[in-house]
Amino acid sequence: MDGDLSERRLTHFVGGAWRAPLSQRMAGGPRGRRVLAGPEDLARAMAVAAAAAPEWAALPTEMRAGLMAEAGLEVPLAPHTAPAAPLLLRFTLPQPAKLGVLLASGHALVLVSPRATPRAMLGLIEALRGAGLPPGVLNLLNGHAADLRQTSSARSRD
Repeated sequence: MDGDLSERRLTHFVGGAWRAPLSQRMAGGPRGRRVLAGPEDLARAMAVAAAAAPEWAALPTEMRAGLMAEAGLEVPLAPHTAPAAPLLLRFTLPQPAKLGVLLASGHALVLVSPRATPRAMLGLIEALRGAGLPPGVLNLLNGHAADLRQTSSARSRD
């Protein structure tokens, strides 16, 4: 992963793969340069998450929790209920345990990282992908909330 770290910060994780950004805006910082998502990048991530959300939410909780466990995230099992808003847009990165709970509870996520994404989160995304997380259930963009806030049918959480 170390060799890929700088490359990961120049791409977005959308639809189950690291993809070239549609935006060309860049930012720098102590962790290195990264590409910032634009409205087109957010629209693409929201579209793939919206397409993945119904099938993911319909899976039994035990299956989703099992996938989280396979990726190294132990989550408490809750009764299977469809989430009120299966698609969530967050402008902060959750802690790994919270991420596992959100995914296991049936949410598809679009995460927007305001700073360079920590190496641990990038590794967790790879672990989830390796465990078989369906494409589109988890999406990661680099960017700033002020640049990307828009009216959306998804429930937004900061």
